[in-house]
Amino acid sequence: MFRTLTEFGIMTNKTTGISDLPPPKERELLRLTPKAQPASHYTSNDLFKGQSEILIEHQGAEYRLRITRSGGLILNK
Repeated sequence: MFRTLTEFGIMTNKTTGISDLPPPKERELLRLTPKAQPASHYTSNDLFKGQSEILIEHQGAEYRLRITRSGGLILNK
């Protein structure tokens, strides 16, 4: 799905049909830029399931995400 010009704040004059378009190279980049999908949403309860620490594997490395005594989150490699 491609982004529309109005998503970038480029408005077309309804009377003349002329729009304030960026230069051709920028237009091509806008055309090729896929529309971002909304980020997934998880609660800490969904992730931790009653535990105080979980392991996350990312690009072959293991990360430890834990809940602190004060309720914060700490991520360590």
